[in-house]
Amino acid sequence: MGSHVWTDQCPCCAFEKMNVSTYDSLHFDVTCQICGYKRWTEERIPPRHDIYLAKQLLRNMDHSGKERAIIQHSEDGIPLVIRSRETSS
Repeated sequence: MGSHVWTDQCPCCAFEKMNVSTYDSLHFDVTCQICGYKRWTEERIPPRHDIYLAKQLLRNMDHSGKERAIIQHSEDGIPLVIRSRETSS
């Protein structure tokens, strides 16, 4: 028993390093650090405007910006779209 973590492409915003984890080969946890897409026991699809904003942010981000977003999400669990909305308010 254990856990495995890998990355995949987000079905909503197409971020290529979405976090996918499995625990004890029974539970899958899928999280997009950019748009907020989640799937575990229930699928959480972000609102359409969040997906649009995530795609805009990804177009304007370089590799280091994406890595920063991943690190920030691992620290506080807040997707980039929510963080960007809060800073623009």
